[in-house]
Formats: sequence, structure tokens, C-alpha cells
Amino acid sequence: MRKSSQTMSFPTLSTQRLVLREILPHDAEDIFGIFSDSEVMTYYDSQPMTTLHEAKAMIDRFGALRQNDSGCRWGLTLKGSDKIVGTCGIIRRNKAFFSATLGYELSPTYWGRGLMAEALATVLDYAFDHLELNRIQATTNLDNHRSVSSLLKLEFKEEGILRQWGFWKDQFHDVRCFSLLKCDHNHQLSTGESYECHS
Repeated sequence: MRKSSQTMSFPTLSTQRLVLREILPHDAEDIFGIFSDSEVMTYYDSQPMTTLHEAKAMIDRFGALRQNDSGCRWGLTLKGSDKIVGTCGIIRRNKAFFSATLGYELSPTYWGRGLMAEALATVLDYAFDHLELNRIQATTNLDNHRSVSSLLKLEFKEEGILRQWGFWKDQFHDVRCFSLLKCDHNHQLSTGESYECHS
């Protein structure tokens, strides 16, 4: 694994098909390729990126999550390749409440293969086991059926619709709210894919 300038070692995770690793400055073109894609950004709370500088700034924000102990964002790579094809992770960690929010996106080239659900299952294991979380929340656009499907596969429970929860792209948006509790997660049947954590 490459050296990182961060003071805390970064946890690299692996699944059957993926390696989830730290997102580093040299990954800027991969990040730009994902976040400049209009399909990826359809339900995102910002417009598609237009410059590589925006991707570099996003990588800095991902690194700050770890440095500030407010979350952790992984780059998804297929085993045998170092190219980042998506990202996922824990954001908005509230240590006092033992809670956090799940975030994720994947290049459309890799949609429909179950890769994101595979990655998120590993991240959830890590989050509950190592970050002392009790509740992990996710919100989706009302029409983002692909995202909803991934969450339901992971046994998230829908809690309802948050009306006009956010404002982006010049309008207010309702979102569907989902959550997974540690007690629910511990009682789920294992997918059979263990994760490896290298600190």
C-alpha cells in the first residue's frame, strides 16, 4: 500500500472482487471521471465537475474526514487494477450520538454488477466494528431506485420521506430516509464475504 501523509493509518478493506483503499492526489483524474459524469450526478446535490481542480479539492475533503475523525471515504478498485471506479464511506460522524451517514457513487460502466452493495457491506462491517457506531443513515432522491435497491439489499429500513430536506440545483428536494442499526446488522445472515482490515 502506498504511503500516506495522513497522521492516522488508513484502513484498506477487501472483498471478493474489490479493494477499498485510500484516495490519494494521483487519483484526481479517476475522481474527475466519476464526478463529471452527468449520469452519476443526476441525483447528487451538486452539478457535475468541470475542472480537475474540483477533483483535487474533493480528494482533500475526503482526506479531512479521516484527519478530523468525522468519517472515512474509500476508493473502490477492482482487484488487479489500481483505477478508482467509485467511492463510498462514512460521513457526518457524530461521536456523541454514535451515528453517521453513508455516502457512495459508482461509475455507470460498473452499474448492475452488485459491486456497490458488496463494497458497502464491507464498509458497514468496519463501521460497526471499529468506529463504535450504533446507527448509520442514508438518504436518497425519491426517484433514485438503483440506490434504494442497494440499501434494501443491505437490510436498511426505510423511515419515511423528509420533505424539502435539501436545496440544490435551484430547487428544494424531498428525500427518502433509510437507517441500519447495529443490533439489526448483527442479526443479519452473513453474505459469506469476510473483510480484511490492514491498519
